[in-house]
Amino acid sequence: MVAINWLADHDLPVKLAASLSAVWREKTIEMLKENPFRLLNFDVPFKLCCKIAKEFGFDSDHPKYQAALAVDLISQYCRATSSTLMPRLVFEKKCREMGVDFDVVLRHAMEQELIGYIRGEDGFQLEGEFLLEALTGQRLRDAILRPPGAGSSSAGWECSLTVEEVTERLREFEQTIRFSLTDEQRRAVSLASRMSVIALSGGAGTGKTTILQAILTVLERVSLGVDIFQIALSGRAAQRMVEATGRPASTIAKFCADMARKKQDQRSDHCIVVIDEASMVDLYSMHDLLRYLPSATRFIFVGDVDQLPPVGGGLLFHNIMKSAFPAVELTAVKRQGAESGIHQFATAVRHQHGGIALPDYLEGAEVDCAILRRVDPEEISELFYAHGGPKRCAVLTSMQAGKAGVGNLNTVMQRRLGYDRPVVRLTHEDGVYDYVNFNGSKFYLNDPILIMKNDYEIGVRNGDLGTIVEILDEPTEDGQLGWVEIDDRMINLNADLLDKMSLGYAMTIHKSQGSQWENVILVLTRRAIHMLDKTLLYTGATRAQKKLIVCSEGMGLIQHAVDRGSIALQRKTNLLQHLNTDF
Repeated sequence: MVAINWLADHDLPVKLAASLSAVWREKTIEMLKENPFRLLNFDVPFKLCCKIAKEFGFDSDHPKYQAALAVDLISQYCRATSSTLMPRLVFEKKCREMGVDFDVVLRHAMEQELIGYIRGEDGFQLEGEFLLEALTGQRLRDAILRPPGAGSSSAGWECSLTVEEVTERLREFEQTIRFSLTDEQRRAVSLASRMSVIALSGGAGTGKTTILQAILTVLERVSLGVDIFQIALSGRAAQRMVEATGRPASTIAKFCADMARKKQDQRSDHCIVVIDEASMVDLYSMHDLLRYLPSATRFIFVGDVDQLPPVGGGLLFHNIMKSAFPAVELTAVKRQGAESGIHQFATAVRHQHGGIALPDYLEGAEVDCAILRRVDPEEISELFYAHGGPKRCAVLTSMQAGKAGVGNLNTVMQRRLGYDRPVVRLTHEDGVYDYVNFNGSKFYLNDPILIMKNDYEIGVRNGDLGTIVEILDEPTEDGQLGWVEIDDRMINLNADLLDKMSLGYAMTIHKSQGSQWENVILVLTRRAIHMLDKTLLYTGATRAQKKLIVCSEGMGLIQHAVDRGSIALQRKTNLLQHLNTDF
């Protein structure tokens, strides 16, 4: 209690004070007096650390202050850029701007072993990120170098697997589908079935889903019942795997939680892991996953390097594709024909062509890809309903806030349906009131909704789309308020589900990754110019199957995004060096 009161007197939150006391117990104050910058490890802002340090006699010239400054500068850069290291030149420039001696700061940080120099990248990395990349690289190298049959008695099937057997099983699979695979697709399936680590990348419509079905079918027949786990980062991506393959799939978070509840002898000592939408998987999520996988694991990464990168740090899939690991880049588009305007536009964006042009949108015109040279929420709402509404059309935007952000677009499109519909209401001891969510939205009958958080007990995942199909006149005794339909399933609408919902008339492009709609309205605004790049534009455009309408002030914003390329490729990481060691 003494430590907690002392920490509270120094403006530290009670929750943090309790955490520190739980770690250091009666030595809490002693540990902080010895080095108050230990608080950085608990996400305490550097300025607050400095304030506490000054009370203990640590001025700006103290070696521990100088070392902590280096850690804070690297941490800030990595958070801002989603990098895992800070280039030397950027570090030096930041020190000059702050009026501190780069050499002195660096020396003290290196002496205390808080940061490390990365020779190949000529930059500096915190110990945590270095270890995560090193461990991830080591696990994947161990997997690709593992001899067939090693690591588990269940892996014996690998020793007798031949190209001929894979080819035969693949031929049997092709007899079950209504079209023939291309030679490129057959090669991808064959390699993925035989290699212990492989990455498969390809643009939208190149047949990744079909290839995944073929790989799973072949492996199920040749591996003699070995566990095959389908995994994705987001709940929506995992659900799409289920729909595409007819086999169970899980998010990384749920898979790790399920494995954590099992004893070691209850877990597989040999398995095959398929990670879909792998370009979205960040370094930290991958490391969490690896903790629960045996050494005799085979990895199949499926993704698209030209779609959106991870929200979290690192560039896992991109670095695997650049490494010496087996990789296949699919190029033949099957979803739309070569004459499709959507395909031509997406291809131009993907390959960063100059002078991209789109025909102006005209109602009734026989074009599948066009531009509307204005961004008017009311007009976007009209287009949305004219092209099928929630069941057949998606409105995708890059921003949450602003006139053309998710919040306002949802409000405008909900208003168009009217407010004379039944509304979700909650009871309280003071009476009955309309439910209002964290965005200030109410929910009415027939509103489309978007799930924002996973809840495996209820059976919903982050990214699920649904519709409120019934609202009860009054809540039942167990708190049921109505029904929501999600993927042809009826889900009990209650207070728990409400807290995980937002309106689903419009959504961010990030939320749309892994899904497709018949029609897509893609909204681009100058307010989002700082985040517009090739990957954002390409991901949004390739969600459309039949018609794409780009709402933008003009082609200039589109060309800006294309010319900018991929912002993600500017991230600085060191994983590639770890992946390529011993190759």
